[in-house]
Amino acid sequence: MRCTPLSSERQNVISKKDTATWLWEVSAEKAGTVTLSVTVTAYYEDTDTGLFEQQPATAHVEVAARPGDRFAWVNQAWRWISGAITSLGGLAVSVTAAISLAVLVARRTPRAPDPEPGNDGADADADTNSPS
Repeated sequence: MRCTPLSSERQNVISKKDTATWLWEVSAEKAGTVTLSVTVTAYYEDTDTGLFEQQPATAHVEVAARPGDRFAWVNQAWRWISGAITSLGGLAVSVTAAISLAVLVARRTPRAPDPEPGNDGADADADTNSPS
């Protein structure tokens, strides 16, 4: 990627009414996604003393193929297919993780013990609590 400035790198902004505009000519060598980042820094007068530096602003831009590129559709199709595969793979991993968690929780939940047949425990309470 090539980035050529079309304006001055430093521009004076003295009052709140002043504005500054920066222009660049950006060109890419091939089609695909390009990341553009810009950082704005405020300097004290004409010195190199930085007063404030803003976090970089980042943008992802899709660069189209040149009009004369006959096989650009192959590259675009491949990017679409690989994106779809990546998305489906992420979905499959998420579903598998959810199912695994459900199975793990189901296996760790203790079951209540089964009462012995014919003895539900009611007779034993009646014998011990009855007055003699």
